[in-house]
Amino acid sequence: MAGWQKVADLDALAPGALSDVVVGQELVLLVRDAAGTVRAFQGLCPHEYARLAEGTLEEGDGGARIRCSRHLARFDLADGVCRRGWVLPPLRRYAVEVADGAVLLPDPLVALA
Repeated sequence: MAGWQKVADLDALAPGALSDVVVGQELVLLVRDAAGTVRAFQGLCPHEYARLAEGTLEEGDGGARIRCSRHLARFDLADGVCRRGWVLPPLRRYAVEVADGAVLLPDPLVALA
């Protein structure tokens, strides 16, 4: 990995909200959970390419999930795997660093294995 690039201010990401940013030519979903942890995923649902930032974050006893607004597919926040009846590929995940109030992603942007 060559380095890191700032993509957002941490204060701009409200806990429980979904937000997307464009990095190069890739739409990336940023998620800050109730505990304050920031995660990054591909920004489009693999089903029909709906923007995942238009969905919701569901947090409960079964863990946290990103819910797509178009067909209600749910992706586990821990690993991006699709749950609850849908059979879709997992979301691409990206490493995230938070430093000095900035959210950083890899430069160049490369998905985690």
